[in-house]
Amino acid sequence: MIVFKEEWSYTLERTNSKSYILTVVCGSIGIYDIKISLNPEEIQNLINRGKPYILQLVRSIQESPYKYTHRQIDDVSK
Repeated sequence: MIVFKEEWSYTLERTNSKSYILTVVCGSIGIYDIKISLNPEEIQNLINRGKPYILQLVRSIQESPYKYTHRQIDDVSK
């Protein structure tokens, strides 16, 4: 289920297993996605702060994608 989405920027989905997957569009010349599963702290921030928190996380990933590549996931069972 899509929770928040902005075309050409990000998509936040909630899976059937109640985890959250954030896909962020990165790059300027070469466009690519970084897809991460939110950790418990990020989920708590989402619950407490909502969309403004997600927008902050998206900006952080777009500005420094190399900080999140180790968390990148390939496939998610929904």
